[in-house]
Amino acid sequence: MTSVNVPPPVAHPGGMILFVCTGNVCRSPYLELVLRNHLAQRHITSIAVRSAGTEALLHQPVAPPMAAILEQAGITTDTFRSRQLERQMVRSADLILTAERSHRSVVARLHPPALSRIFTLRQAARLLQFAPLDAPFVPEENAVSRLARLIASGRGLNQPSAGDGDDVMDPWQQSASTYRAVEGMLKEPLAVLANALAAQRTAPSFVAGD
Repeated sequence: MTSVNVPPPVAHPGGMILFVCTGNVCRSPYLELVLRNHLAQRHITSIAVRSAGTEALLHQPVAPPMAAILEQAGITTDTFRSRQLERQMVRSADLILTAERSHRSVVARLHPPALSRIFTLRQAARLLQFAPLDAPFVPEENAVSRLARLIASGRGLNQPSAGDGDDVMDPWQQSASTYRAVEGMLKEPLAVLANALAAQRTAPSFVAGD
């Protein structure tokens, strides 16, 4: 049986980013849909963006308060349906970004070889401040896998963890103001990520996709 919300297999020469939260109805859908919008505005079509939940509320739409926030920004949520995180998703992703540190541990247990490319979103944005974005490319490296490598390199130049500061709280079944607060915690680091991806335009993988 084909899973809901699984796009048909297509080539993504720029690589794949996977966002992970708990239910895949609040935080990770926001990240997926907003990053797709950022990339579309920059005419970047070579990068795939997906999301999933460690304890997903299967085949559900975006939570109404988060859907309202997205729709106010002009981003439609009509076709989104939540998915459960699976090992194959982790194996296929070139960069995995989670809402909380606890999610990072779950992802790593599913596929330990992926550990070096798993970060919380806020951790990744913080480490990117120290990453050498003009570093040379490695042969066969796509834009997203290169970015994952650069984020990892920042661990040696900055504090690898900011503790609770690397987590974004779960707004599920909370007030509209809580959802707005969560958006505020996601928006800035996501913009940092989008800008860093746009800076990868010299990657050979971008030539094929744009």
